[in-house]
Amino acid sequence: MADLEQEWTLTTDPDGLLAEAAASVQSDSDADVLGEAAEILTAERARVHWEDRWQLDGAVVRLACQPGPDLTGTALSIGPDLLVLADRDGTEHAVSWISVMRASGLPTVLHPELIEARSDRPIRPVPKIHGTSWSRWLRESLDVRVMCADGWQAQGRVLGVGADHLDFGLCEGLADARLEAWAIPFRSLARVSRLRTGG
Repeated sequence: MADLEQEWTLTTDPDGLLAEAAASVQSDSDADVLGEAAEILTAERARVHWEDRWQLDGAVVRLACQPGPDLTGTALSIGPDLLVLADRDGTEHAVSWISVMRASGLPTVLHPELIEARSDRPIRPVPKIHGTSWSRWLRESLDVRVMCADGWQAQGRVLGVGADHLDFGLCEGLADARLEAWAIPFRSLARVSRLRTGG
């Protein structure tokens, strides 16, 4: 896993990055500058890991997940095993990294030192949004919809959270007092969505 503490610079304009990288390279010829900058940019991109792309600053991303439908929202927190997104209605969804097949809307990232030397734009630190875990997120949840990696899904209640599993009370409606209890290991979770009180 990549070092999530590493600082990155976000961009949605790779051509602008190329120009800024070119500004930091000394050469007698503009063509040489652009060629060297392109090589630096290519080398820098090769150092970027999947997790590094998630140091977001309010960006809206779209996930293609398996199982389950696509999910669009703003990244709130990331951890070694999951990503937490808020959709446009404000509902929070914890999604297992293993279930994320593709993502759209991720910015390109580069090391700040690559472009800060001669850039006119100040380097803005990227907010750190990592640090969540299944156990931490689930302990702050009550009524949820669970989807497991095999496609099984149900609505119910968090009854307890262990070190590596969830005790889940399955019920037809959240007012239903008859809960069928299931123990679900975190490794089996694909997505868990928080439900507002009353369903």
